[in-house]
Amino acid sequence: MRRPTIGIAIQTYLLTHGSGSPYDVFLTLKKENPRIHYTSVYYIFEVAKKEGLIDFDRYECLDEHCKRKKIYYRIRKGRENDPCWRRISRASRC
Repeated sequence: MRRPTIGIAIQTYLLTHGSGSPYDVFLTLKKENPRIHYTSVYYIFEVAKKEGLIDFDRYECLDEHCKRKKIYYRIRKGRENDPCWRRISRASRC
C-alpha cells in the first residue's frame, strides 16, 4: 500500500468514525493488507497533523497512572475534502 493510499484510508476512517487513533487505523488497514507497518500509518498521521489536516480530539489512559495514552484525532473543519489527502507523503508538501 502506497502512502497516498494510506492518507486516503486515514481520511475515510476519520470521516466514517468521527475520530480515531493511529493504532485503530493501522488495525483496520492490516486486515486489508497484512504487509502494512504501524510506522507508515503513524508517520502519515504526523504529516497530516503538521499540515493542519487533523486536530487532537481526546486521549484515553491505557494504564492506571496514565503514563501510556491512546491519542485520538479528528479531521479539521473545512479540510474534509482537501486535495492534500491525495498527495500526502514523505516528500511532498501540500
